[in-house]
Amino acid sequence: FPVFARARENARRASCLSNQKQIGLGIMQYTQDYDEKLPLRQYGGGYWGAVNSWRRSTYPYTKSTQIYSCPSNTSNATQADDSYDSWLTNAGLPLSSPRFFRSYAANASQYGISGGTTPMEYDRSSSLSALVDVSRTVLVTESKEGDNNVHMNDDPSRFSSSTDTFPGHLGTVIFLFCDGHAKAMKPSATGNPVNMWNVEENVGDNGSEVMARLNNWTTLCNKSS
Repeated sequence: FPVFARARENARRASCLSNQKQIGLGIMQYTQDYDEKLPLRQYGGGYWGAVNSWRRSTYPYTKSTQIYSCPSNTSNATQADDSYDSWLTNAGLPLSSPRFFRSYAANASQYGISGGTTPMEYDRSSSLSALVDVSRTVLVTESKEGDNNVHMNDDPSRFSSSTDTFPGHLGTVIFLFCDGHAKAMKPSATGNPVNMWNVEENVGDNGSEVMARLNNWTTLCNKSS
């Protein structure tokens, strides 16, 4: 019955919301130890197989691997890249190291570029103090494709590929913001009237081209749910 299915999904959404609140608390604790710098979305050595994700950087604060797995997202059954045996070995980590799943991903506009060599290379990541409005800037959200990072696809060249964001909670996505709060929202609400993916300035852009891109992106999100 639809009413029972909706009730089950509401329970899963509540669980996902709780997960992201705990992740947010862990990231806020991380920033206190790193001069308000956010963890890199990923870093590694001279080759891709040694990469470590933001999940591993924040694990000492969250102390749980289960909170990185959304019960509604099929990506919760797939290990993150830095959890593969070969990648743990390449990164110099024991195979007994914590392993993570792919349900959640960082805002690609928010996190520093990949390619650093150590966790201390945090000068490449964003600083909370540099953000215009931490309460309206996306920090982490749900990933359909299980990437380390996601973004609002406002680039027409990317429309042919499936969207990164997973709107599987009755058409909504759980978004974690840079002040640590999390809420369920429709994807379109993060682009208008305020662009919540932009780290430099939270301003709306009602230009016809931008709105057309946002509408296309939202359509992709709806189709992928």
